[in-house]
Parts: sequence; C-alpha cells; structure tokens
Amino acid sequence: MNLKIKITFDYDEKLYYVFVDEIKELYGEGETEEKAFLDFLIRYENDFSGHKCFNIQSVQNKILQLNKQ
Repeated sequence: MNLKIKITFDYDEKLYYVFVDEIKELYGEGETEEKAFLDFLIRYENDFSGHKCFNIQSVQNKILQLNKQ
C-alpha cells in the first residue's frame, strides 16, 4: 500500500499538528484503508486552541507503518 496524504501544519508550543477537517475532506467515507486511517486519527483527537487537531508525530508514525505494508 502506498498511502500519500496532504497535511496542513500549525505551529505552537514546539509541536506540529494536523487538522482533522483536511483529513475528512481527503478521506471521508473512502476506501477501507483510508477509512481505517481516518478512524486512527479520530482516536487520537485533541482539542487544541479551539481546533480539532493531532500530534503530528503520531500521524507520521502511522503513515510510516502503513507505507511499510
């Protein structure tokens, strides 16, 4: 599987985050692998400065795992 994903970054407190709205636009109710990836992101959801976002390190690790499959 060759998973590619466009990520928008926000910088604050020396951590990078990816916004869930971008993920939903790209993946929505898509293919099985894409839906699984969206479900993974939602499980790690945080509320940060009023935005739904994720710690980018977790996202990068998951992308690496999926790309190895």
